[in-house]
Amino acid sequence: MNVDEPEWQSSVDFQVIELLCPLCLRDGLQIKLVDSSKWKNGNSARIQPRLLHCVDRPILLVCKLYNCENGHREVVACDLDIVKQIPDCPVGFITSHKSCVTKNFLFLCEQLLDNGMSFDSIENYIKKDTR
Repeated sequence: MNVDEPEWQSSVDFQVIELLCPLCLRDGLQIKLVDSSKWKNGNSARIQPRLLHCVDRPILLVCKLYNCENGHREVVACDLDIVKQIPDCPVGFITSHKSCVTKNFLFLCEQLLDNGMSFDSIENYIKKDTR
């Protein structure tokens, strides 16, 4: 066995989490999500990955898609209401329904604004810095 490889630890506990549909939760229902076997990976024009804006370069965020037992289709795994259901989940980005930013990117924008830079200047700074 190579000493650089970690040993398998059979005593590690894995917690299976039943995720609930965030759309149903908004209506007060606790309906489980089920695997759809689909990903937002660009296999079709309709299910494209999200662009995750980072400080040094943009990254494509590929997300798992779920269905709900109540009929909701293609619920995206990176939905904030789903991520909140995972205990102790360190997520370094913030999502909206269309785009995502890392917390470091958001912090940089806040610092630039606090230092008096205009939105246009910040946009130009980011465009120049991420090429």
